[in-house]
Amino acid sequence: KQWYQRRVRGEYEKLCLEDARCKKRQLSDLLICPMQHLMRYVILLQDIQKHLPGNGSRRELLDTIETIQDSLRSLESKLNTLQNFQRLQELDNILVWPKID
Repeated sequence: KQWYQRRVRGEYEKLCLEDARCKKRQLSDLLICPMQHLMRYVILLQDIQKHLPGNGSRRELLDTIETIQDSLRSLESKLNTLQNFQRLQELDNILVWPKID
């Protein structure tokens, strides 16, 4: 079953790369990433904040939104660092290093 799924995915990606309508996007470019899901919570809380009466609850919610945004920025930074490290590992595996005597 996994072999078949990989084959179908490979064929789909090949078709997308060849079809001008896809603009050379791959399947991963079309999928929603977890970071986008987390950003939706911020947008939802901002919408809720607009409709809250009183400054006290609005301020508390604004503080919560700022905390979440700070956490998301930190998470994004860590994910970028991880991706860069993975790219370096891939390059290291590709490169042939000369032997030092």
